[in-house]
Amino acid sequence: MKRLIFVTMYLFVCVTILLTSVFAFASVSQIIPSKGKNEVLRLPNSVAVDSKGFIIVADTDNCRIMKFDPTGKKVFSIGMKGNQKNQFSYPAAVTCDKNGNIYVADTGNSRLVKLSPDGKWLASWEKVKVKRGKLQTPMGIAVDRKGYIYVSDYSLSKIVKYNSKGQFVSEITKLNIKGDKLNFPRGIAVDPAGNLYVADSGNNRVVVINQKGNVVNIYNKIGNYFKLHHPLGIAIDQSGVNIAITDTDYHRVILYSTKMRKAYTWGKNEKNKFNLNYPTGVCFDLKGNIIVADTYNSRIVKIVFNK
Repeated sequence: MKRLIFVTMYLFVCVTILLTSVFAFASVSQIIPSKGKNEVLRLPNSVAVDSKGFIIVADTDNCRIMKFDPTGKKVFSIGMKGNQKNQFSYPAAVTCDKNGNIYVADTGNSRLVKLSPDGKWLASWEKVKVKRGKLQTPMGIAVDRKGYIYVSDYSLSKIVKYNSKGQFVSEITKLNIKGDKLNFPRGIAVDPAGNLYVADSGNNRVVVINQKGNVVNIYNKIGNYFKLHHPLGIAIDQSGVNIAITDTDYHRVILYSTKMRKAYTWGKNEKNKFNLNYPTGVCFDLKGNIIVADTYNSRIVKIVFNK
């Protein structure tokens, strides 16, 4: 019994140190809306950073896409509610390709939209000729280094792959594990090796799928400390080593280093003004800091790591 108590106390101390040490080298701040600005976000669901460091936001309840400079100053805003050109219906996800083009999961319109870096409407893909490639509720989007587009369809529980022209390539509905399948997949990300990370929200886990479509890893817990509950957002940094996850129902963001096998968290039980409230989208900026769409607080928050 004494040994059990000692081991339990030891683990508690280790976890406590792990959880608190992160605050020694990171600071959290609100960057959008910036101070003194009357630009109001409403339930932003997604955030992305382009190759020049500009921040793209899916301002979901306002049915628009916004671009900001790295300090949070607005560059442009495009969209209003509708299903025509330059209109969106509750867009839930954004991402960028290497050229700065913006891709939007226009959820309410069951389509994908491509914008230029300066916000010009380039294309929309809502009528995919191949039956398997059709979308119903696209809520996650990612682009790999070759220009392939990956979309998670939340209600159909599948991942669809398109080429850069919006033509259907393939889709994943069942996993290569007997009896296993995705359940309300949401956020998706691609690492430098081409592996696809899926926030499989209905199964409370993250699934990693290689280029052949096979599952190579499943995270139900992160670092053996943080059990996931309805994760909605996921991002991989440029090195492919660090993973950021919005563990939405627990109102927190988790950073996991696959190299160090360590995990850190922000948001839950923090006794300061930066408590998160159903965070959804997440990404890394060019310096490796984490940017979060703090959805129910209608703001964008940055977690800056002190070097």
